[in-house]
Amino acid sequence: MPVSRPDDDAARLQAEIDRARDTPVIVVWIRHKPRVATLRPVAESLLEAGFTVFVGYSPGLQTTREAMKFSESTPCYEIRPQSAWRLKNVAVFITSEQDTRDGPPTAKRVGIHHSLPDKSLRRNYAKMLMVKPVAALETDYYAILSTQEPHHWTVENYLPYVDRLLPAAPIRHRRKTMAIVPFGYPKIDRMMAQDPGDAAPDTITYAPTQTILQYSSVLKKGPEILDMLLTQFPAYRIVFRPYPGLDVERTRGVWEKFLHDPRFSLDDTVSGEETLRRTALLITDQSSVAVSFGLGMARPVIFYNADGNESLGFKDLDYFPPIGLRAGSMQSLRQGTAQMLSNTDRVAERIRQRRAKFIYNPGNSLGYLVGIMPDIIAGGTRTEWLEVPRRPYRAWTRAARLAHLDRLLERLGRAYPEGVAVTDKALRPGFSATPLSRLRRLAGRSVRKIPGLRRYLSRPRGRT
Repeated sequence: MPVSRPDDDAARLQAEIDRARDTPVIVVWIRHKPRVATLRPVAESLLEAGFTVFVGYSPGLQTTREAMKFSESTPCYEIRPQSAWRLKNVAVFITSEQDTRDGPPTAKRVGIHHSLPDKSLRRNYAKMLMVKPVAALETDYYAILSTQEPHHWTVENYLPYVDRLLPAAPIRHRRKTMAIVPFGYPKIDRMMAQDPGDAAPDTITYAPTQTILQYSSVLKKGPEILDMLLTQFPAYRIVFRPYPGLDVERTRGVWEKFLHDPRFSLDDTVSGEETLRRTALLITDQSSVAVSFGLGMARPVIFYNADGNESLGFKDLDYFPPIGLRAGSMQSLRQGTAQMLSNTDRVAERIRQRRAKFIYNPGNSLGYLVGIMPDIIAGGTRTEWLEVPRRPYRAWTRAARLAHLDRLLERLGRAYPEGVAVTDKALRPGFSATPLSRLRRLAGRSVRKIPGLRRYLSRPRGRT
């Protein structure tokens, strides 16, 4: 049920920021529920280290600080995104790379990449900026999670997606370079440090990705998967965790029919942390939560492709090193589930031996963030970061600028068609204005302010 909302807390937050004017203020911003598990430990670690930190969260989350499990000592304020943008005297604004544009223009904006890869353990983050040019526009420090191949960890790899990409006006408050920061992933660190307790994990969790994505399995095969798990694995609780947010209601027809079974549970909590703590095996389709769970908890995962593995070049039941398997049919999913549950210790040992190869600062991403925060507050850099030039795209005419934008959108459309409309809406205003148009507006305002000048300049020629 929707939570009744208080008035926007922006005025109270601004008053607290103003009272702390003698120290640099850090605002941690949460706009989407899946980001809570990453940004909550970020905020609380910086607070414990002595920094002045405030948390802002969007009313769109329809939640409370208690439901997000913030400690009582963490100052949290529910504010609208437009109110976050208007905050004054903020030194650093930390959020996911998707939401850095919500931050005050003059703050140093830190974008933590929102999730691990969802279908492999490696990612070329330059390609992420290609499909998210707004992040390249709005982010000063881009904190990435998983380790890069050597040929990807180069300025040249990032340059085409950052440099000479955007006009001067929209990036006038941003750093002249975009820093790529090898950060790590607090969500995995938390899982690695978690004490599993004496009780053995007793749950199989099915956690598919969003229903709006074409590769989501839940509407195609969700009831069949849950029925198979309840029937074939009677020793385990079966939990269905839909993608946080609107998918809880969208998938009602999937989970409602199983509520009568005492071994079935629906998890619609903000972070799902309690469910994951008890999970022995996680089944998904292409959701990054599985990669986080597999590496962090050192427990097995199965990626189920409802359309069959053959179309992707894999066997019906294939290995996904080091965390689990890929299954391309219901039969192989049942077989893989039995196989993984009978080899949990072997899988765990394999993951612990290899996970440091895939994640920056494993177990210490928050310690690293605390250590580099003075450099970020100062707008500085470090030798281990990549600094990618962010020079503006120059064109004097509106037609040339819009043609450049159309080329950007065409490139985006080939890689990520779903992002074209929202990117066009975000970028077009900055491309529509030109230096000449700004000069014309300035001249027009000047003429209107000088009595009689407009009448004199518009007089018929040939008269004095």
